[in-house]
Amino acid sequence: MKETWLIHISTFARVLSLAFGLIGIWLFLYYWDPSRLLVKRFQAKSPEIYEKIPPHFMEINPTDFISFHNTAKTVNGRTNLLYAIWGKPQQPLDQQPIASFLNFKTTSPECPGTKREYLVKTLDCTYPLYVGMKNLIKIDRLKVPISPYFKPEFTHFQPKKSNGRLVLYHNGYASTYHAQWRHIQRLVEKGYAVMAFDMFGYGGAIAGIDWKTLKYPMRPFFEPVVVALNYATTNFRYKSIDMIGLSAGGWITAVVAALDDRIRRSYPVSGVYPMYLRNPEREVATPQLYKPMLKAASYLDMFVLASLGEGRRQVQIFNQYDRCCFRNRFGKLYEKAVQETVRSIGPGDFRVIIDTTHARHKISRYAFEAILKDIEAP
Repeated sequence: MKETWLIHISTFARVLSLAFGLIGIWLFLYYWDPSRLLVKRFQAKSPEIYEKIPPHFMEINPTDFISFHNTAKTVNGRTNLLYAIWGKPQQPLDQQPIASFLNFKTTSPECPGTKREYLVKTLDCTYPLYVGMKNLIKIDRLKVPISPYFKPEFTHFQPKKSNGRLVLYHNGYASTYHAQWRHIQRLVEKGYAVMAFDMFGYGGAIAGIDWKTLKYPMRPFFEPVVVALNYATTNFRYKSIDMIGLSAGGWITAVVAALDDRIRRSYPVSGVYPMYLRNPEREVATPQLYKPMLKAASYLDMFVLASLGEGRRQVQIFNQYDRCCFRNRFGKLYEKAVQETVRSIGPGDFRVIIDTTHARHKISRYAFEAILKDIEAP
C-alpha cells in the first residue's frame, strides 16, 4: 500500500514538473523578443498597424508643417515657445535646485505599501539597486522648487572614474526611472554622470498640484530639466550634455532640446510624432496638446530647433512593432524634410532609427547601443 502511494506521489511530481516546464517554455517563447515579434505581427488586425503606411500619409508633405526655414525664424520661434511655457522670453536660468540629499544613502528603504508601487517608487525604495554599481562613487538627490506644493526630485549619479560627460535620462508614464537602472548602470560604468527624472506625478515627481490649474501649465514638465541643466553647468565642467527619454520622457526630451541648446544631442525613444501622424486613440496625452505651445511651434519645428547648432543632433528612435504607441515607420516620412531644413539653416543634424528587434515599449539593447555609439561620435 505504501509503495503504491509513493508511486502515485512520484507520478504526480513528474506530471507537475512537466507542466511547469511546459509553462516555462511557453512563457519564454511568448516574451522572448524574436518570438514575440512574430506573435505581434500575427495578431495585427491590419498591416497598417506595424508595417504598411496608410496611403493618405504618403500624400502629405511634411515641409508644410515646418515654418522655421532661416535663422531669424528659429530665433523668433524659440522665443515664442519660451513665452508659451514660462510667459517670458527666457528660461529660469538663474534658478538652482535645493540640495535635498547630497551623497544620499539609506539602509532601510521605506517603500509605499501599494500594489502600484512601481508608479511611485522613489530612491528610498530602490537604493539597493545602485549600491553595488561599478564605478559609482556618489548619488545626490535634489529638489526643484516649482511651487510650495510641488518640488520634484531628480537624481545625480556620479562616476568614480569620469569621462567628463553628462547624460540626462527622462522616464515616461507607467513607471519610474528606476525601471531603467540597467541603462543607468551601463552609462555610469562607461564614465558618464547621469541625471535621472520621473514624469510629473510619478516617483520623485509625485504631484501636489493639478498642472492644468497653473497659469503656465507646462512648467512642471520642463522646468525640472532646465533647473538641472543650471545646476550642472554652474557646479560642474561637463564637456557635453546629452539627453535620452523614453515614451512621454521622449516627448520631454524633444521639447527641452528645442528650448535649450545646452543639450548637445537628444534621443527621444517612442515618444513623439508630429500631430498629423498621431493615433487619436493612443498618442494624444493631454499635455502634448497644449495649444499655446503648438501655436508657437509645430513638433516638426521643434525637431529643427533641437537639431540646430555645432555638434548638435537629434536621433529619434521608434519601435516598429511597439505594443503601445508611436509604432510603424512613420518617422521616416519626415526625416528627410527635417534634415534638409536643418542643413539649409546651419550646422546640425537629424536622424530617425527604426528598431525592429522587439515588440515592446522600451529602450532595447539595440537602441541603447545605437545611442551610445552616436553620443561618442564626433
